[in-house]
Amino acid sequence: MPGEKILLVDDDPNILHTLTRFLTGQGYAVAAAASGREALATLQAEEIPLAILDLMLPDASGLDLLAHVRENSPDTEVILFTGLGALDSAIQALRLGAYDYLIKTDLRLPELQSVVDRALERRRLALANRELLEDLSQAQEELAATRARELTQIRRIGETLARPLTIQELVNGLLDLIWESLALAHLGIRFQGRDSAETAAASRHHPDLPSQATERFDQWLAGQLQQENPPSSGPPQENPLWPCGAILQEQLQAGKVLGLVAAWREEPFSPEEAELFRIFALQGEAALRNVLLFDEVKSLAIRDGLTGLYNYRHFREVLAHHTRHITAQAGL
Repeated sequence: MPGEKILLVDDDPNILHTLTRFLTGQGYAVAAAASGREALATLQAEEIPLAILDLMLPDASGLDLLAHVRENSPDTEVILFTGLGALDSAIQALRLGAYDYLIKTDLRLPELQSVVDRALERRRLALANRELLEDLSQAQEELAATRARELTQIRRIGETLARPLTIQELVNGLLDLIWESLALAHLGIRFQGRDSAETAAASRHHPDLPSQATERFDQWLAGQLQQENPPSSGPPQENPLWPCGAILQEQLQAGKVLGLVAAWREEPFSPEEAELFRIFALQGEAALRNVLLFDEVKSLAIRDGLTGLYNYRHFREVLAHHTRHITAQAGL
């Protein structure tokens, strides 16, 4: 790639001058050095993508410089100049990590250009592959962390919603789980049943939002369950109350109790966030059925199946409870 820096090291001033002119004409930035000492100073001062080294220098050998490059600047590609009598050293240099070698007495500039281009291309590919691997490793770490958080949240769903709850406790617990798991501006949950015992509602709002916005959201949520045709699960097609932003909503239903959980923010929700929201809603719906079933079983245990009045066993339990309470107050 034009503009990349090439270190050219040769103790022959004619070769140094000719190759510097040629490479500069090809668009490369060339740092010329006539000795190993000058080459080391350049390598220490800046990053060099490619070094072209004479195998025989008056104060150092090309193999010594190659060893220095491999140890201190492993991303630098190295091409060696050699004579016919030093081919064994050139082959050794390839084993030590040099990209290629060129024979001085048979050097052609087009060949030099081709080898330079290939060496720099290999370096670019190596750097790109390393960056790709680093990005992949980071993505894997982030994915593992995300999965760990999701598993923790799913475990918390079970811990929070599996135990016997009242409907209001269920609403509060589900609200806390969703609010802690997703970045939201508004979150509301509402259950509406046959009587007041089966009706509950709660909401959360970002503290920076004005009170008018929070009131508008709560009114919208309450109005959704008062419609003759309650909203189906999933985001609404159009909402005049929220002309912009993103909203998630899921309908919950257990028997004659209807519920709705809805969340809103300006930024769109990712598919993963939408799926996590749906998991919360489904678990909330299952927990709602359990709460209602528990209340129904409890009612059957204390009421007569025919008359609906409290049965004899319940009266005995209530009487025993009050007797213990009166006895404790009297200090007996």
